Amino acid sequence: MTIADRPYFKFYKERLEKKPLTEAKFFNWKDKVVVSLVETEKHKILNSSVAEKALNLWKREDFKKKFEEAALAFIEDVALGKEKFVELFEEFPQIFLLDRADRKTLFGKAIIAHSILREYLEDLQKGLNILFEDEDVAQVGKQYLSMLNEDEDEGKDEDEGKDEDEDKDEDEDEAPKELTPDEIEEIIDELNKVKDKIEDDELKDKLDDIIEKLDKSIEEGTRPDLIKEAIYLLTI
Repeated sequence: MTIADRPYFKFYKERLEKKPLTEAKFFNWKDKVVVSLVETEKHKILNSSVAEKALNLWKREDFKKKFEEAALAFIEDVALGKEKFVELFEEFPQIFLLDRADRKTLFGKAIIAHSILREYLEDLQKGLNILFEDEDVAQVGKQYLSMLNEDEDEGKDEDEGKDEDEDKDEDEDEAPKELTPDEIEEIIDELNKVKDKIEDDELKDKLDDIIEKLDKSIEEGTRPDLIKEAIYLLTI
């Protein structure tokens, strides 16, 4: 079975026609291009297990490497360490879905796993608690959480007065599908195959950008617009 035969691929291909992208980023000069002048996808991100995944970030090599770098910098220079931690939280914003106790557990495991950092466990834990009250760090969390909550806020005014059954039918019709990590990996593999066949450096850069975002979405959650963009690219 090819990727084009996968149920999720067919679903998003059909959704792409009903709810097109607001910008045509790729052309093959043969197939018609359908775009919308207004935003058609109110769902921004889907992840039913994001908090659970966030608790296990300490197991990931990319997180551990950047956490250790930030923590070591924090020990030597608080300002530099804060800058490094802000960068870390921007890359792994799902941390902001954890409560204080779970954050302490996550950071504690990351600290203990490092021979030098574990000597500063108590100081680092205190410093990280204070850091989460910092305005710059809080802003990263607000931006991420507002993106997650955007679905709930959008369309409230226009939904007022609608029949409950009508709302339910509309929501069921519009709701995108959350993809599994394996399905996202499959899309990434197909995009890499496409990238290997092209010579245009600008197009390769665009593909690398999509692939990088898709890779991050495995942890952060399914982004319907991003999936549609990838599906569009794989069908032209």
